[in-house]
Amino acid sequence: MCTSNPHQWRLQDAFLGPPDDVGCTTLTELSLVSSLSLAARDELAPMSCKGHDTQNCHGCMLTFYDALDTLAVLGNKTEYQRVVSWLAEHGAATFDRDVSVSVFETNIRVLGSLISNHLLASDEKRGLVPGYDGVLLKLAIDVGLRLLQAYDTPTGLPYGSVNFKSGVRPGETPVSATATGGTCLLEFHLLSKLSGIKAFRKAADKVRR
Repeated sequence: MCTSNPHQWRLQDAFLGPPDDVGCTTLTELSLVSSLSLAARDELAPMSCKGHDTQNCHGCMLTFYDALDTLAVLGNKTEYQRVVSWLAEHGAATFDRDVSVSVFETNIRVLGSLISNHLLASDEKRGLVPGYDGVLLKLAIDVGLRLLQAYDTPTGLPYGSVNFKSGVRPGETPVSATATGGTCLLEFHLLSKLSGIKAFRKAADKVRR
């Protein structure tokens, strides 16, 4: 929801800055709208209530995933539960698309967020999502398996981009960087531990060699 009243600014907006004359009271209020097309934008503008996609991820909800754990840190359980419920219903659809995405960006921002928020949501002492069913881990495995196709190379260093539906496209440049390979170590090792799928750890270990 948008508001022109600066006094309606709430604590969880602190990382976005105060609203202008027209702005969104929270990132989640901007993202968790009935239209999936807005929620799926990569970069969200909290003041104008608009968004746009990047050339790196083409609608992977980058800002959305970046900000998930902020709600947990601020202890806003109501909004956090609403986010998880929304992802349970719509999250998979954002990955089941014929688009090529940056392996680096998708790993650190989407996969990393899903894994860390799964750990937060499954922590019973925090009580963020009572009765949590592991949906964020399921989504993390989905994304991880799609990214994993980029790591099927002689050196282990991944291709820079991978198509969510078809994997590495013919003609994809083999030019890569050590940062792109090394960035998967934490996420892939932890995903293997949580899911029991050894392929993630093997891919990360191959990069190190």
